Amino acid sequence: MLPPNKDIWYDPMFHKPDARFGGQKLGELMIASAWDLPRINTGNVFWDAINIFSEEYKEIINGKKTIDEACASAQKRTIEKMKGK
Repeated sequence: MLPPNKDIWYDPMFHKPDARFGGQKLGELMIASAWDLPRINTGNVFWDAINIFSEEYKEIINGKKTIDEACASAQKRTIEKMKGK
């Protein structure tokens, strides 16, 4: 398992051969793959979505949006947040 702090990936322990895996440098393989992972913290996205829906919910209560409109808006806003917009 790789730590989420990328600075640690440069530590020599991640660049040594691993006897358990036939001497492969498993840390280097994991690091090479990790660079391709999305840089989204899903925990934050979850709470962002909750906060966004809370804002939309106020619009439902105030009669400014229907449930469908508020849900569609919350989804759109959450996706935009995930994409960094």
